[in-house]
Amino acid sequence: MTNSNEFAYKVEKKLNNVERELQKSKEHENFLLNLIENSSQPFNVMCPDGKLGLVNKAFEELTYYTIDELKSIDWIETLTPPEYWDMERAKLEELQRTGKPVKYEKEYIRKNGTRVPIELLVHQVKNDDGTLRYYYSFIMDISERKNFELKTQELVEQLQEFNEDLRVSNDELQSSAMEINLVNGKLKNKSKELININELLSQSEENYRMLFESMNESFILGELIPDRYGNPYDCKFLVVNPSAASDFGMKPEQLINKKFTDLPPELEPPYLNEIGKVATTGISIRNKEIYNPINKNYLEIDIYSRKAGLFAVLTRNITDRKQAEKALKESEARYRSLFKNNHVVMLLIKPNTGEIIDANPAAESFYLYDREKLIEMKITDIRISEDEKVFEDMSKAESGENNHFVFKHRLANGEIRDVDVYSDYYY
Repeated sequence: MTNSNEFAYKVEKKLNNVERELQKSKEHENFLLNLIENSSQPFNVMCPDGKLGLVNKAFEELTYYTIDELKSIDWIETLTPPEYWDMERAKLEELQRTGKPVKYEKEYIRKNGTRVPIELLVHQVKNDDGTLRYYYSFIMDISERKNFELKTQELVEQLQEFNEDLRVSNDELQSSAMEINLVNGKLKNKSKELININELLSQSEENYRMLFESMNESFILGELIPDRYGNPYDCKFLVVNPSAASDFGMKPEQLINKKFTDLPPELEPPYLNEIGKVATTGISIRNKEIYNPINKNYLEIDIYSRKAGLFAVLTRNITDRKQAEKALKESEARYRSLFKNNHVVMLLIKPNTGEIIDANPAAESFYLYDREKLIEMKITDIRISEDEKVFEDMSKAESGENNHFVFKHRLANGEIRDVDVYSDYYY
């Protein structure tokens, strides 16, 4: 009797220690989940079967769906327009083949039927056997960028039409002195057309200015200053928007025509070398990530040049995304260590199907199955009970109604054992 009590005491003490470890782990995970939940960067977890796992408030606001609605929809067929399916499938296959995160653009179909252009940075998480477990992605609403590109293209097309009209008019003037009167008549008509074009350009310029000054992304148009040998050694600000000026703690008018070397050393942009390469070679840089010591944040930059000696820089603050990536990696590593090295039997089970998707070494020792065999099984293959009762209990655990059960489980050798089960729900 004494030995039995000592054994029960040791088991209870061990369970209490495990519960404390799990509680600490859960508190840490709750902190990381809270960081993601309150991030302004939309985030989601995408399961291979099309279901969505963890999503944050920013993702709900982006799609107009509530979190409960998102749990019941298919992220492929419901959120993604059909014309992007093949492209996205190819990107995800690239991710699985190379193991490197992939970035691509597509659109989401919102709950109200409207579409929103987005840019995704997608990562993957695999099981120990190399099979895909889930994807997670950081999403950026690029509506402002797309509108900016569209307005810029419209302005370029209008300018091209204007230049073509001028060229045609000039050709007509030079064609024949005998046709001067006729040409003058045409010029009068052209003048009216040009006035209309000028009005359109003025309106477009005003729309462009409003977009330029209100955009969240930082924009700099600059001029490369070469030394006497033609090598770039400095740059000059020609145009900056308010967002870019605020990065330097200044107003736009304080930066116009100022050289980079006129700035205090601690305010010099951290991408001078990249500007020199692009402005001299004409080869653009897209989506390059750098650390900005001015504001101690992370930036994603695009640098391009359409004319030798001139360059444009577009920067986006991705600090929230970088912090969320780091938090997720820490959470995954901590979970994996706790799961693998714990002496308590642990199984990871899909609540809707009962499939065993992971098992720790303690579970292999207890059930006398190796892990490869366990992840081919369902919990109904082990638990001695009607299938309906199994799923009813898992539903209670998922909803938080009950997380402590006593079941009978069958081992690989046929032996039946009574087991104490503590369940919790994880994404």
